[in-house]
Amino acid sequence: MTASPIDDLALVLTATGELVAGVQRDQWDAATPCTDWNVRELVSHMVIGHRLFNGILRGEVARARSAGPDQQRRPRQRPGGGLPERG
Repeated sequence: MTASPIDDLALVLTATGELVAGVQRDQWDAATPCTDWNVRELVSHMVIGHRLFNGILRGEVARARSAGPDQQRRPRQRPGGGLPERG
């Protein structure tokens, strides 16, 4: 039996949740392979991305809830739908 894209996404989200749940207090400021971001910033980026993706799938105008003032971005939905543009 072949897994569906939804099944694949569920597996990835479960694995990601387990990784994030395992982060210790002293690890949130640690470096990541994404050299511009520490663990806290990378996880925040992923959460915001998932919220935007969820809104897009629902046909809503995507609005990012910022984890901090420097990360606030409000993408606009393109006329006729599709992926949002940065605004």
